[in-house]
Amino acid sequence: MIRLNSDKHIIAIITPKERNALLEQSTVIDDLIYEKVRNSKFGNLELSAYELQLLLRAINYEIKHAKTPKLKKIFRKLYDRLVNDFPVSLTTNAEPGTLPNALEALLHQGPFGSIDELNLRLQDFMNAHNELSDSKMGNLSPNQVN
Repeated sequence: MIRLNSDKHIIAIITPKERNALLEQSTVIDDLIYEKVRNSKFGNLELSAYELQLLLRAINYEIKHAKTPKLKKIFRKLYDRLVNDFPVSLTTNAEPGTLPNALEALLHQGPFGSIDELNLRLQDFMNAHNELSDSKMGNLSPNQVN
C-alpha cells in the first residue's frame, strides 16, 4: 500500500520479509534508500517520488539478478505492489507544459548548489525512469525498447 502524507512524501508499506530482502539481499540499493528502509518503523517507508524511483530501479535490478526463485518472487511482489498502488503513475505524461509529479517533487527538493548539481540530479532521475518497466510497453523499460 502507498499513500501520500501531508508533505507530499510517499508512505510505502513494506512487509518484514520485503524489508529483510532489501536490507540483506539487495546489491544495488542506494545508500540513502538503504538507511530509510533500515530506519523504517512498522513497515512505513517514507520516500520522495524521486526516492521511490530509485527504490523501484533497485528492485527491478534485483528481480533480474535474484539468486533464488523465492527471492525473485519477494522482489517481484514488492515491485508490482509499489507500481500498482502508486496513486499517480510515475510514467504517465502530464498535460502539455507541466511536469510529471515525480519530476516536480525532485525539483522541490532543492535548493541546488549549482546548475551542474541540478543537471546531475535530473540525469539520475531520467536514468532511473528509463530503467523502470512500463506495463504500457509490454513490461519493458524505455531503455529496453530503444
